[in-house]
Amino acid sequence: ELHEWNIRYKQKFGFIFIICASGRTSNEVLVELKVRFV
Repeated sequence: ELHEWNIRYKQKFGFIFIICASGRTSNEVLVELKVRFV
């Protein structure tokens, strides 16, 4: 699911989603991606 959302993010903004993921679960990263996507 994270990969699919990153593709959508790149299509919308022209670059991949970048975040400091150290100490975060993949679900936490996905939630942040969705928040920024809006």
